[in-house]
Amino acid sequence: MLTADEIKRKLSDRNLMEICRRTGLSYNVVFHFVKDGGTNPSYKTLEILSDYLERDHPTGPTEKSEEE
Repeated sequence: MLTADEIKRKLSDRNLMEICRRTGLSYNVVFHFVKDGGTNPSYKTLEILSDYLERDHPTGPTEKSEEE
């Protein structure tokens, strides 16, 4: 699982509405977590965002490069 700081960094330039649509989280929760930095999200919220990033936007090698 990614840390809160890693999640914020990775989400900072993404479309927050699309993240909300894909994760089921409310826009206010995601916006205030990413933009304000002053909120204290629940563990479940961090888990959902971390899973979203790891599942939909892996940082490792792509499947194509593994096949080559």
